[in-house]
Amino acid sequence: MPIEEFLQSWLARPQFVGAMMFLLFVAGLWLCCLGYASFRVQLTIEGLVLGVLLVHVPLAMWGAQLSGPACFLIYAAGGAALAAAAWFFFRAYVSLTVLALAVGIYVAISPSLAAGIIFGLVIGLGLAVLAWLFTRTLVIVSTALCGAVVAVGAGSAVVAPTLWPRLAAAPAENVPAIIALALAAAALAFGGAYVQLRYTSRLRIALAPPEEPAKAKPAPKRKAYVTTRDGRRRRVARPAVA
Repeated sequence: MPIEEFLQSWLARPQFVGAMMFLLFVAGLWLCCLGYASFRVQLTIEGLVLGVLLVHVPLAMWGAQLSGPACFLIYAAGGAALAAAAWFFFRAYVSLTVLALAVGIYVAISPSLAAGIIFGLVIGLGLAVLAWLFTRTLVIVSTALCGAVVAVGAGSAVVAPTLWPRLAAAPAENVPAIIALALAAAALAFGGAYVQLRYTSRLRIALAPPEEPAKAKPAPKRKAYVTTRDGRRRRVARPAVA
């Protein structure tokens, strides 16, 4: 059986679609409430996949025929390099991603390629600097919002399987349902961002090094000499320490 027919036969089963929607609902909740805690791991996995693709594309363009251990080592080196960059240079990776997204969006919407690249670089560099300075806030807000949208969309598909076909067929007649879904996603995103802020702040406190006890200030030294009125220095006897 071809892969297309196999997928169509499985997608036609309501039980399979319901199970997939439930898994998406759980993944959306996890991303909404714990996105920052697992975002570096997610970026590392994405960096591994992207590194393999970046190695595969030029090899395919050049028509290189590799097989065996050499092929595995080349792909593994590319994936491991980008995965390590995503893990160790987390903030730089996020900033470069924001820059690339900005350039891609401006190139897509601009009538001229050169103008899109120039404006995309200008706006993207500013956004990349902001992403570098506020990486934690950016990741928390973006993961909370994306996770809330996925969780609400998948959860509504599990509870009411006919809701999304009705919304797609007649959106103007289902405005209250669309507003209710948007409000539910906004409320869940706000709650998820709040949980992430509290969680990450407690995690920072837990991982912080213990504070050293305050050292007692040494007692001020007594002067061993005093100056008399005639300008002479006279030794003063220190009191005996008990």
